[in-house]
Amino acid sequence: MIMKKQFFYAAMALAVMSSCSKDNDPGNGNPEESNDRAVIALGVDAPAVTASTRGTGSVGDVDGVNNKWDSQRLYIHMVDKETGLEAEEADGTKIFDNTALEFRAPRKDAADDNIRIYQTGSITDDKGTIQYKYYPTNGTYTFYGYHVDDAAHDDATITADTKTVTGVTINGTQDLLSAKTIALRTEDATETDSPYYDFATHLPTSDTWANLVQNYQFGARTARNNIIPVLKFTHQLARLKFFVRAGDAKAAAKKWNTGTSQWDENADGANKLGMQVTKIMLTEMVSKVDMDLENGTSAKNGDATDNFTVCQKNAVTGQLEAITSVIPTYPHGNANIPSSDPDKNGTPIGEPVLFFPDGDVTLSIDLKQYVVDTEDENNGGTKTYKEVTKEGQKLVVYQNKINTDAADGTDTFKPGYSYNVYITIYGLQDIRVSAVLTAWEEGGDINTDIEDGK
Repeated sequence: MIMKKQFFYAAMALAVMSSCSKDNDPGNGNPEESNDRAVIALGVDAPAVTASTRGTGSVGDVDGVNNKWDSQRLYIHMVDKETGLEAEEADGTKIFDNTALEFRAPRKDAADDNIRIYQTGSITDDKGTIQYKYYPTNGTYTFYGYHVDDAAHDDATITADTKTVTGVTINGTQDLLSAKTIALRTEDATETDSPYYDFATHLPTSDTWANLVQNYQFGARTARNNIIPVLKFTHQLARLKFFVRAGDAKAAAKKWNTGTSQWDENADGANKLGMQVTKIMLTEMVSKVDMDLENGTSAKNGDATDNFTVCQKNAVTGQLEAITSVIPTYPHGNANIPSSDPDKNGTPIGEPVLFFPDGDVTLSIDLKQYVVDTEDENNGGTKTYKEVTKEGQKLVVYQNKINTDAADGTDTFKPGYSYNVYITIYGLQDIRVSAVLTAWEEGGDINTDIEDGK
């Protein structure tokens, strides 16, 4: 939920900077007749999930504690409600020009939920030169926003009929979000727990809340009444988080030592013997998407597909890169696994993959395991090892296997939902052939005589 008091006080500060004291006088008359201009300030809601050389990954999480913005690049468009076109300065230039301005989501430790507006190219170390923009004296406006990370795309097309972002090319690492300003509601004036806006008990002007709701959202008049428009960003893609489980002791990184009652490394010398996942690829995924900002929905653009590879974040640079080998920690289901261990139910693999829901998902998985190659009986049982790979193992993630108790009761992937995929793997089994010696059966005695040979 938005931090409404922070919005209120931030708006108050902006109103003080942009208005003279006479605008705060309830008896001043029509504030639209004033030549003072109100600063445009925008707020955002938390990027709720119901459930770089490449993209930086998904925004927010299902956990309320971690569901925070982190200075993501946003694209914001200010649209005149009367014309349906982008709002302009007196000289005909766009008030919000995404080629001249850079909009940033709040930092993780931000004191408020306001969008920051910078001069393009001025940002270093997440700080830069703030660019102030002001509402025209008259007019009301709707704000649209979207986030595409580093995905190639054309900027939004704003016409009187449509507000769309077309041809967004994704590779599984970008989180697409779209937003539109949340309207003021008449009931917000009386509700004690309004979800997005606080009702100012003493409005700085003679306006009533009902008048603002019916005639003046959003513009200079609402800004002077300490109201910051809120954009609610919704995820346009679904998300898969991958975990690997060991189906048997041979595949796990640890083995249970019954003698010492503890977990030992499943290793012989320097060679870990557990089964390693070296690559997971999602095949033939929708790779081009169109976003409808007006309705908050997206659709695939044609039949373009691509393969999405699961990546991990580099611990130093924070950039996404190919995963290193991942071995499941424990044999799944073993009664001795510590209940406090985060790998108890499965070992995580890389960063989540963001995808446009379009049916079942087919995986291609590469595996590797070090196995015993030879054992020298004449030299104390000395062993040598070899690396065995199994590439392109096919696995289908079926929608009808979704745990509907954790979702919304449907068996299809849906935008805005995060799904955990647990993959069970097994260690390679050495070929052993037993030789069974069959005992002779007693067939009985036979007596014969040489003279009977005639």
